[in-house]
Amino acid sequence: MPAAAPDPGAMSDYYRRVESHLARFHAYPAALSGARPTGVVRVGLIVQRDGRVMDAWIETSSGVAPLDEAALQTLRRAEPLPGLPATLPGAIDLIVPLRYAASTKASGARTGE
Repeated sequence: MPAAAPDPGAMSDYYRRVESHLARFHAYPAALSGARPTGVVRVGLIVQRDGRVMDAWIETSSGVAPLDEAALQTLRRAEPLPGLPATLPGAIDLIVPLRYAASTKASGARTGE
């Protein structure tokens, strides 16, 4: 008997939790403080039940290497991610877009941490 597909509602809820969690750690790279190129980095990742990232990669580059590297650094700073709910498998693959715009806060800037 094939394994049951994950509950789409649980996947959607978890995806939103991950996006919200990553937003707290997302920052524009200090190395690009002059001209601020913009772009979207689509990061692929495999998340374990406890929220640890087993693997991460650039699924789609922004075309700006420092933005791509900043996206991977965002993941490292954000670990562990929220744990997976019991209704999802023990590990899941996600692709998360991280947007870099002129309005993105600069790294090193302090928020209410």
